[in-house]
Amino acid sequence: MKPFSNIFLEYKIEGMKKILKLILLIGWMGLIFYMSSCNGEASSAMSSGLLKTIAQFIGISDIDSFIRNYSFLIRKTAHFSEYAVLGFLVYIDRKEYIKYRYLLISFVLSAGYAASDELHQLFVSERSFALMDIFIDSCGALTGIVLIHLITVYAAKRKNFKVRN
Repeated sequence: MKPFSNIFLEYKIEGMKKILKLILLIGWMGLIFYMSSCNGEASSAMSSGLLKTIAQFIGISDIDSFIRNYSFLIRKTAHFSEYAVLGFLVYIDRKEYIKYRYLLISFVLSAGYAASDELHQLFVSERSFALMDIFIDSCGALTGIVLIHLITVYAAKRKNFKVRN
């Protein structure tokens, strides 16, 4: 039997982990909200800056053409990626609290945030509501959720296998 102090310490550490997960989730949601609050010009400047850095890194001479050709791809990949991270964070935060259907609930929460993010953009200068972005964001969230779920299932099976041997 463990001493009371060890049990208390484990309980305190678990509580701190829960708080850290929630802080990461809220922080990421805040970052998404902030990026959606940037007007169209600032958003385009961020995408162009990233593309310019990539073009210089890989040695492309016609940077303007590269930016024109790949701007759409970079912007949509950013949508997908930021929501993959959100789906991942929602999953790891909610899994402890919801015993059943946490995959579905994680997806619904992430896709709901994507829809609210697009609605928010209606009120931002030079930005607009786009159903395609909600779809891309939701696909990203689903990808993040499925990946973390597969990782946790694999890790649990590995742990059980080691315990039995």
